[in-house]
Amino acid sequence: RANKGIGYGFQQPARFKGMKVKKLLDIAAGKKLPMLACNEYLAKVGLCSASYLTREVDKNLPNPVRVFAVPSPDVNILKASVYCDEGVMDMAYALTRELDDDFVFAPSGHKWIDVMQRGVNKATGIEQVMAAHDVRRDEVMAFGDSMNDYEILRMAGTSVAMGNARSAIKQIATKVIGTNLEHSVQRELRALLDIMG
Repeated sequence: RANKGIGYGFQQPARFKGMKVKKLLDIAAGKKLPMLACNEYLAKVGLCSASYLTREVDKNLPNPVRVFAVPSPDVNILKASVYCDEGVMDMAYALTRELDDDFVFAPSGHKWIDVMQRGVNKATGIEQVMAAHDVRRDEVMAFGDSMNDYEILRMAGTSVAMGNARSAIKQIATKVIGTNLEHSVQRELRALLDIMG
C-alpha cells in the first residue's frame, strides 16, 4: 500500500500539493506511522538519503533557516543550533573551549548542538514561570533526553529521563522511563493525572 501511495502522490501532484510526505505515507499505510519507519522506508527506496533524513528528523524545528552570515540586530532568533555530521560531543567540546566566555554548547540529539547565551537555559526559563505563579521546585516535573535538558532536570523536584537519553542524563534523573517513540512522556503524565484525581 505504501508503494502505491507514494507512486500516486508523485503522479498526482495537484491532489497532494502542500501535503507532507509523512502524511502521504500515513494515508498509504492506513494508519499513523512512526517517523522513524517513514524515514527508513524513504531511504530504502532512494527518495532521500538516510543522512539527510537523520538530520531533518533529529531536530524538530518549525522554521529552520540556514545562515552563512550574522543576521541583522532586528532579527528575532528563537533558537540557534549547529548540525554535526559526526562527533557531536567533540565539536561541543571544541566550541566550548573557543567560545566559553559568551555561550554554552549543549549536545541535543545525535547530530545537533544547541547554542545558548551563558546563563540562559531551559531551567532559567521555567524558573521565571515558577516565580510568576508561586510554584516550588518540588512541584515541578521535567522530562529530558539530551544534554540541553541537564539544567532543567537538575532544577526540577522530579526529573525523568527518557529510555533513549544520554547516559549522563539518566544518571541525574529521579526516574528513567521508556523512549520518545513509545510515547512514554504521555503515559507518565496520564499516570500522574490519574493519581492526582
